[in-house]
Amino acid sequence: LFDGLTTVLGPENVVDFPPKPALHGGIDPDFASYPCNFDLPSRDYTLERCLDELRAGKFDFVLYGDCERALTRRMARAITAAAEKTPIFIVDQRDEFFNCEQETLDYIGLDEARGYFKREMLACLDYGPRAMPLPFAFPDCRVPKDVDAPREHFFFWAGHRRFSLRRLYLEQIEAQLGENFDARFTPEEYAARLGASKVGLNCFGMGFDTVRYWELPAHGCLLLSERLPIVIPHDFRDGETALFFDDASELERKLNYARRYPELVENLAAAGREHFLAHHTGSARAKHLLGWIDASLKG
Repeated sequence: LFDGLTTVLGPENVVDFPPKPALHGGIDPDFASYPCNFDLPSRDYTLERCLDELRAGKFDFVLYGDCERALTRRMARAITAAAEKTPIFIVDQRDEFFNCEQETLDYIGLDEARGYFKREMLACLDYGPRAMPLPFAFPDCRVPKDVDAPREHFFFWAGHRRFSLRRLYLEQIEAQLGENFDARFTPEEYAARLGASKVGLNCFGMGFDTVRYWELPAHGCLLLSERLPIVIPHDFRDGETALFFDDASELERKLNYARRYPELVENLAAAGREHFLAHHTGSARAKHLLGWIDASLKG
């Protein structure tokens, strides 16, 4: 999201506090093997500078994303107090689906936020009148320009098997295809393998929304995914831009279907990438957010 906002608004118009090293050339050791670090311009903002500029009304709005409470209560409340006349929106990007708007408001000492952006927004729950869905996307800078090279691998998976039904699904697929998917890749090898695969699997992790859901179509790979129970504006459609399954038997049928009809796989993958480019890049997601903010402020 920060990368998308920087792309759309320009780096001189977006400030992150406290600065996250992985956005500005640093590497998070927990994700060193995964291509998820950025080298975006860093602006030297201390807490004091943030508070001074908030009091002076230099920001159009604040996106408060610290739902895990890394900031102390005192620091968080200093920010909201300084932003007295600046609209504040909560951005909840955690893996949990429950509504944390009120507990976040209580923590930061705010009676009401202008909006609540929720990544894991279950379609079956009511999150209140100010809630808006904001799932992951995939950064523009990592979307390959050319995906038309021959794809030597039929199936892609890389990652752990610790959560949800991943182990069950992967063991079933390994038996079905007669292959093992325990290989580990460097970030460069990972992206190259995505671009050389025809079909890729997406399974739930700690949450329902995963980066894999977006990076597969970004690389021109057909998205074969568990059906997500969360709200996704402009979602992919089964049989049109992706293939979805609800259980192991449907996964087996869909995978066999893809193996039998390689031309269909190619066409669905191309349609999925086109749909992704139109609606789910980082800059597209940033524009969605900015549009919702504009509408809420006018309303």
